Amino acid sequence: MAAAPHAPSVEALAEGDPEQKLLKQIRGHEVAVVELNSLHPNGNGIIYFRKEVKVATAFEQKQLEFSKSLLQKLRGA
Repeated sequence: MAAAPHAPSVEALAEGDPEQKLLKQIRGHEVAVVELNSLHPNGNGIIYFRKEVKVATAFEQKQLEFSKSLLQKLRGA
């Protein structure tokens, strides 16, 4: 089951400073990936909500790439 990215669309970021919001979001995903990678999966490697570390890391990396692509679109617009 693939979850839809929770990152806002370019249009939703139109109010305020959208680039700053995306940069904060990107930084948050980068931190999450680093923290997940630093976990030592003992046993079966299950974390919060019984999600495997690999699955959580892959999800955060997808969110990071999606946010980066939104930032590129925003800068290109």
